Amino acid sequence: MEHEKAHPDDIFPDSPTHRVGGLVLSNYEKYTHAYPLYSLQDAFSREELLDYDRRVKERFPTSR
Repeated sequence: MEHEKAHPDDIFPDSPTHRVGGLVLSNYEKYTHAYPLYSLQDAFSREELLDYDRRVKERFPTSR
């Protein structure tokens, strides 16, 4: 957005910074990930963040 402030002539109505939300285009193929994308889950409190950390460590233990 800093670029747009400095260069207002570069602002277009279909710019990604002006297209929030909307419909998913029909030409996109639906995709199912092999593993849950836990990193995309929102955490709004310390407890939720700790719960996220616990779930990741349970699913992907490291050898130490």
